[in-house]
Amino acid sequence: DGESYAKLYFGEGVIQRGRWAQIAYTFDESGQAGYVDGVQVGSRTGGLKPKTEGLALIVGRGELYKSGGHFSGLIADVRVFDRALSEDELLDLYKIRAGRMGKDVALFTRPKVDARVYPDAEKIVVFADVDRMRQLVPRGAQLSVEVRRSHDEAALVESIASIRDHRAEIILDGSALAPGSYVVDVRLVDRKGRRIGKAAKAKVAWRERSASFERVKVLNNFVMELFNGQLEPGQAKTTFYNPRDGWVFFSLAPGVRTQGAPDIVLDGIGAGPLMPRRSNDGSTFEAIRHLKEGEHEVELKADAGGTPITLVVRAVPEIQYVYYPRDPKIKPHGPYDWQFLSRDVLANVTTLVTQTDSPPHLDRWTSMGRKMISITSLPRINGKDASEQIGEAYAHWTTATGMKHPSINGIIVDEFTGGDLPIYRVYREAVERIYANPDLAGRSFYAFSTLLYGNKVTEDFARAVIAGGGRVCWESYFGEYADREEARDAFDGMVRKMIGWQEALPGITDRMIIVLGYMAQPTYSTNFYPSVDFKVGMDMQVRLLATHPVFFGLGGLSQWASSYADEETVRWSGRLYRHYCIEGNTE
Repeated sequence: DGESYAKLYFGEGVIQRGRWAQIAYTFDESGQAGYVDGVQVGSRTGGLKPKTEGLALIVGRGELYKSGGHFSGLIADVRVFDRALSEDELLDLYKIRAGRMGKDVALFTRPKVDARVYPDAEKIVVFADVDRMRQLVPRGAQLSVEVRRSHDEAALVESIASIRDHRAEIILDGSALAPGSYVVDVRLVDRKGRRIGKAAKAKVAWRERSASFERVKVLNNFVMELFNGQLEPGQAKTTFYNPRDGWVFFSLAPGVRTQGAPDIVLDGIGAGPLMPRRSNDGSTFEAIRHLKEGEHEVELKADAGGTPITLVVRAVPEIQYVYYPRDPKIKPHGPYDWQFLSRDVLANVTTLVTQTDSPPHLDRWTSMGRKMISITSLPRINGKDASEQIGEAYAHWTTATGMKHPSINGIIVDEFTGGDLPIYRVYREAVERIYANPDLAGRSFYAFSTLLYGNKVTEDFARAVIAGGGRVCWESYFGEYADREEARDAFDGMVRKMIGWQEALPGITDRMIIVLGYMAQPTYSTNFYPSVDFKVGMDMQVRLLATHPVFFGLGGLSQWASSYADEETVRWSGRLYRHYCIEGNTE
């Protein structure tokens, strides 16, 4: 109507720079839809009937705010129709020009395939898309997937996958494959197994699992078991191998109930107090410590009544609680103090994020080998040249509590939202200066962020963060979904985004903490549907990270933020941490 606008989100990365794309937008009284190269990439329900009389049709310029914002690129062959075209009509139009646009016209008769190997997870993940050949796809069609040494050899791994919305994801077991080159064949078949169109072939290189994983038992993407056995009284000493610098969990279960906690000695040094677990009538004791990669010796000293002590040692991810101390927005749900958190949270996290200069129980927390970091903000930049600006950012961050307090181990900065912005060069150089300062050795720099790949300046900043030992804390807040299909679509999108991170920043996975959202209170809630159990959705999200091969070796997990969560949700988050990030479950 010349005063407002309709907006439709197409998704991350569907339009690529430097390449032609056919972009279509349709609307009618039933809703809106967006298409790129003949494939729907966005939709919205609800009718749209704009007023057009007396208004100019403008292509390539944002007119609403009279800002003169212009499209940066080339536009050719603009067409306007007096009705909303169907999906097949749009695909037919795309077929006419696809070849001249440099597109892969073979995709009209064969699946589009992306095959990725994750040898440490012993999995091959195949993403298949038949959207552009959808006019050939009959009801009930499936995808046949085979892995072989060469085109004329027998299949070594095979699977049949169902198709949903013209797409399929197939996870194959590669544990029996020898190192070498393989061909992944993907073919569309009907209900009777008859072939449709042509096969798509993707070459992959398979390597042996890293040697460090051969010495441990992998339980899921987060957890590796390093030792599980009984130690006899008087000889309660053993060694274990930690495959990477990181957090290690210990569980000690004396054969009889004891009067006090055992003592644990790591590499000849006392490891501090243990935390009792109520679940076993007070006779199980636990510890979490940060250890270097390599061989370690553990010795237990306990009055176990002459009975063996069961010791379990596991490598676990960094597990954060955000924020401590802080009460919920609805005060009667709190307070979320030490006593409340002791029930389901503190035993299951490695790191507390604080907003105060003097958090309670800090000495108690650090005496148990755990970590606390403080949150701080982006700096206010006033300098006119780069040198001044870098100095301002450096001064802002290095005067934050986590860079000064003797018992707080670093800062987490809120937040970096990406974009091709020159300020990220300033942020990068300030971070590099922090890491170069020997007086700040051992202080961590964490970055709350949205997607930072896709622009060189933000990718360089992320590289600087992880190069110095810090972590990128990717905020991935899922809403609550009406059904499993809707949730699965969102999870598929997260998997593809993680691949985007890995392509832009190789090695990012174990330096990343994924931050899920458990906001369930006003004024910021993702708990939308009264008929849907919010806790089930939380479980599905963490299970995705714990089991999907793309996330294998993920560095850590967090949930934002306790002040927007009710007490039941906070307790449930702690139990999910225990289930997936400490016990290493997959279901």
